[in-house]
Amino acid sequence: GSYSTSSASSTGVTGLTATLTAGTFPSTSGNLTFNISGTPTSSGTASFTFTVNGQSCTYSLTVNPSSGSFSLNCAGVTTTGTLTKGTAASGVKFTVPYSNATVGSSYSTSTANSTGVTGLTATLTSGSFATASGNLTLNISGTPANSGTATFTFTINGYNCSKTITVLANMATTGVTEQNLTLSYNDNTLTIIGHTGQGSKEVSIYNMNGRKIYTASYDDMTDKVLLTHVNLMHGMYIVQINSQDQTITKKIMVK
Repeated sequence: GSYSTSSASSTGVTGLTATLTAGTFPSTSGNLTFNISGTPTSSGTASFTFTVNGQSCTYSLTVNPSSGSFSLNCAGVTTTGTLTKGTAASGVKFTVPYSNATVGSSYSTSTANSTGVTGLTATLTSGSFATASGNLTLNISGTPANSGTATFTFTINGYNCSKTITVLANMATTGVTEQNLTLSYNDNTLTIIGHTGQGSKEVSIYNMNGRKIYTASYDDMTDKVLLTHVNLMHGMYIVQINSQDQTITKKIMVK
């Protein structure tokens, strides 16, 4: 029997076509060949769905990045350290994954001033790529002017990324202090002892990368408050309590 010409355009990564030239079957079992033509528009996965004599198949191919096509993995940028309003940054940095660099080629110093929360600068010191893929480090310096979200937009070898980091409110200097506030955690329940006073309060919990992972409000004048369903994993966290007259921040270790 015979089979007709069949063609399939790629999806996912576009720009490619798989083509089977019409012919006759030389045997009852064997192989048919699709030739792929065109130019892929990007790297990633190109999928082809083709039909031969009423039977359909889908096949995928990986399209590799072109040599020297430098890129940053903006979604994979990680943060080390925490920032607090009015406190100079120390040990805070962004780690930026890169790929397809030319080994031995250089990159220039790059700086990015924060927006939103101002007063901070992220700096990449110039250097050379030791490997084709790896990580670059931007160190954060300065003193955040207020609490909230600081946004940095930086450029490395013509490639732009934006990254945000939460700046915590500073600890109050009057009223309740870190020393007389007690925090404990057990069975998914956070216990707060020593923070009494009029009005509502908001409790926020941040991981050590500055990401808020829990928030709750309560209006309680008793000396002991229980917050359930907090669900923390093992590790160190920062608890921030905001009330109408002050903000206090304290670390807690969950074991």
